[in-house]
Amino acid sequence: MRNEVSLLFRIIRRIQLQLIILAIIAILKLLEVLNIISPIADLIPFLTKQFNEKGYLLVGICSFLENIAGFNAYFPGSIVILTAMGLTSGNPIKAILTFLCIYIPSTLAHFINYYAGTRLSNTVPSASFKSNKLWILFFSTMWHPNFAAITSIKVGSERMPFKIFLKYFFPTSFLWNIFWGTLMYTLGGVGSFGKSFPLIFICYLLIWMFVDIAHVIKKRSNNSTYL
Repeated sequence: MRNEVSLLFRIIRRIQLQLIILAIIAILKLLEVLNIISPIADLIPFLTKQFNEKGYLLVGICSFLENIAGFNAYFPGSIVILTAMGLTSGNPIKAILTFLCIYIPSTLAHFINYYAGTRLSNTVPSASFKSNKLWILFFSTMWHPNFAAITSIKVGSERMPFKIFLKYFFPTSFLWNIFWGTLMYTLGGVGSFGKSFPLIFICYLLIWMFVDIAHVIKKRSNNSTYL
């Protein structure tokens, strides 16, 4: 019985990041069901109007919130960059300024995600991080704020040195932001992109959770064989 309780505590400690993020998502969904906050789909026309009226400051604030792990589940589909950049179509100066107001706050948000990961970590710092795998990880997740936030908090929890984090974060995040910004500047609209994304994001979190649980169980089994 004591062994099972010990294993359960190790599992909970291992997946605490995922549990915290899922709890934030659940709270936001509950607030939405109780009509305390509006569904994000209803906010898109409002955001479009406010971006036009209040400009860069509001874009920056929304971009920051959109990239905070957990809270950004309320913003499916890169709403800020798609909406704000779409509004700059035909005005290159406004497009550049809007892009900076999106990218700089989002970068700050990812630094906070990384720091949160280091504070919640129970992992012993790794002696090495494989370059090829890291390029694949960052390039395959920086295309969307939700996945990017998870990557930032995950590598923080694995005690990746900050300078190594920056080495992979800046090139991949900048290229993806340039891609989306250019695309929306060219198309001039957000359309219905991202309506089903929250479910995909939750599945991604659950897979990450199951992988960590399997790692704890495997480690326990390996230790038991040597007793």
